[in-house]
Amino acid sequence: MQSARFLRSLAAVPSFPSSAKRFATLCLVALAVAGGGARAQKHPKAAAASDQPDYARAGKPLPVSPADAQLQAALRDVSPDRIRQNIEHLVAFNNRSTVSSTETDLKPGTGILAAADWIRGQFEEYSKACGGCLEVKVDDFVEQPGQGYGGGRSRIAKPTPLRNVYAILRGTDPAASKRMYLVTGHYDTRVNDVMNAHDFAPGANDDSSGSAVSMESARVFSARYGSQHRFPATLVFVCVAGEEQGLYGSAHLAKLARSEGWQLEGVLNNDIVGGDTTPGDTLQSKTRVRVFSQGILPTAPIEQIRAAFAVGGESETPSRQLAREVLDVDRAYLAEAKPLPLRSVMELRLDRFLRGGDHKSFSDQGFPAIRFTEWRENFNHQHQNVREENGVQ
Repeated sequence: MQSARFLRSLAAVPSFPSSAKRFATLCLVALAVAGGGARAQKHPKAAAASDQPDYARAGKPLPVSPADAQLQAALRDVSPDRIRQNIEHLVAFNNRSTVSSTETDLKPGTGILAAADWIRGQFEEYSKACGGCLEVKVDDFVEQPGQGYGGGRSRIAKPTPLRNVYAILRGTDPAASKRMYLVTGHYDTRVNDVMNAHDFAPGANDDSSGSAVSMESARVFSARYGSQHRFPATLVFVCVAGEEQGLYGSAHLAKLARSEGWQLEGVLNNDIVGGDTTPGDTLQSKTRVRVFSQGILPTAPIEQIRAAFAVGGESETPSRQLAREVLDVDRAYLAEAKPLPLRSVMELRLDRFLRGGDHKSFSDQGFPAIRFTEWRENFNHQHQNVREENGVQ
């Protein structure tokens, strides 16, 4: 053993400190005992078994939670064609920059306010189809200029109208209906210059894809609610504005939820979930989605933070537990998804490095919140003017 030879060489050096020589001798004795024990073991299979951790020797794998037949049917109702149509319709609004709400020279039917009206109209159509089961609301407010996200330059130059559009599917159980679960995506977009409200900013993936998830979820669950399946808890489907300007829309809605006493037990933020389909990309995965969650809140009282670290609870936060529930759910429902299975992969941090998302706004208010994001983002498809450069679009 190289480690034993090294220790012997240390013990043999005359000038070596006596305390260190004693330590080296102790290590040699320990190695000899360990080596003798290994040679005395006559049953390799038994040795392998004894080397297993306790949970492998005495425990069993966690069983897959039973799938609900009605939810399985709801999953089959999800329409890729409708999702694509919703994304294409959002793209057609040309530029959905939040600051486009203050522009007066936009082509009719374009800009973020036109997009908000269309989203509201879609939610109202879903509600009409289920006999009015959805409460469609608009969180309409004016964001004032101020400090930018992370202390940088403000991305709101003058008082700017913002609209969060959401639909509430009330639970049927008098007690459980107080529990609320929110599905959200942001419908605003940007180009290189975040203050540019005129150039084409399709945002097909960032984040028409997430908005389309909210809308299709509302359509599918409201249709099921009216005829076959009623949910005890309350579901809320949201499209927020102001994400690219500094999470302003979600911050306002999260504060509204706190002030109105919403019992939000889970916020599921979908941002950049379309998946990269660039030909020849060998690093993208169609079978994995990243799930980001907040650990200890930096705004928590210092005594609470110290207590969490003292007991090893820094990864036991409500948001982290919500992410674990998602991993359990995908074993029950998505393992056999067609054409490919889908797996959630937990990311033990709030978000991507130096990036942010709307789930942070809810996490800051103390609500359990997570973010879904595709496996590998393509930055050619984000935050840039649409163009072809060096053969790359």
